[in-house]
Amino acid sequence: MSANEYDYVNPFIFKDKAKQLQDDFAIALNRLVDTYPNGRLNGDLMQTEINKTYSQTYQEAQNRILDLQEDYFLYKDELIRNNQNIIKNMNKVDEQINKLDEENQNLKTQLASLKGSSYSAEGMLDDSKITRNQILVGNIILCIIVAGGGFMYYKNFVAAA
Repeated sequence: MSANEYDYVNPFIFKDKAKQLQDDFAIALNRLVDTYPNGRLNGDLMQTEINKTYSQTYQEAQNRILDLQEDYFLYKDELIRNNQNIIKNMNKVDEQINKLDEENQNLKTQLASLKGSSYSAEGMLDDSKITRNQILVGNIILCIIVAGGGFMYYKNFVAAA
């Protein structure tokens, strides 16, 4: 899994953006509230300090609120899209974990089988040692019998003659 495979967006970016939208909205709302009375009552009168009518100032404040509403919806769409990407990536990781769990179970089964065959091999080794020891003892006894028989034959037939 490479770093570019999953586009991770730091949640603090969204938090900061939400705070900025909230601050901008509070400023725009205060501006709208301040300009509303004069915009409705004295709409056509010119404001001498900014060379605009009260109606124009009120309309600009309304437009700023509408712009912030648009920014909010774009923010919301970006947040939803990012959450969907996170969920999709979590599902991919979940699938990978499930595959690894299955592989792990298979490997555990193979390990248990190998342990069983290892115990079988140890048993066969023990059995073959016992069999070799029995054959060795049998050969020693056979050798003693042959030697004893040869000695008896020599003593009875060769020494008597």
